[in-house]
Amino acid sequence: MAILKNSMIWSFSGKLGGIVGYELNGQHIIRAMPVVSKRKASPLEIINRARMKAVSKYLSPIRRAIKFGYQNLAPPGSRIGAFQQAQSYTFKHSLDYDENTVPFVNPEKVLIFRGKLPTPVQATVEVAQDHSLVFSWPSMKSTGTHLHLVAFLYDGIRKHDLLSSGPNLSEQSYTWHHSFLQHPDKTPIHVYFGFRNSLTGEFSDSQYWGSFNTQ
Repeated sequence: MAILKNSMIWSFSGKLGGIVGYELNGQHIIRAMPVVSKRKASPLEIINRARMKAVSKYLSPIRRAIKFGYQNLAPPGSRIGAFQQAQSYTFKHSLDYDENTVPFVNPEKVLIFRGKLPTPVQATVEVAQDHSLVFSWPSMKSTGTHLHLVAFLYDGIRKHDLLSSGPNLSEQSYTWHHSFLQHPDKTPIHVYFGFRNSLTGEFSDSQYWGSFNTQ
């Protein structure tokens, strides 16, 4: 991979022969097309491909939320984008295996948001009778006026929604009413939440609360 220095003149997007050009975080990148190997893949390569496929399957439907939650790990000029940062973390830390040694992403180990703010370890979530979610957290001294709740719902397949700017932490609770929480569904919905400083944009790591069924 190479970075074009005089990008105003030499930048291009798309495929040209054996190279591909694209823009990433304000930089113009060129790289060679992957070489397709004709040899039989080793058992380790097969497992590795399955691991990458599992990560892609879990993260691809929520690409926008992941880019939001990992934005500080890929500031302008970074060679690795926010989504690629999430892929790398999930690949290394969030995979388990079933009884047939098939890899899958364990939702409990996924981080939707990542950052240096303290993780909300004492926060709780309860499911109300109308399937709304009630987030609660203890009083936090010296939080200022810029720390807010952020949360994410995901069924691991397609349904998802992001609360990008919840209430200030001084309120100590928040009830999230959501349309797809009201409709019966056998698929469990995973709940992630964290804190964000709206002034600096810094996040805490997300915390996994658990999952629940609307049915």
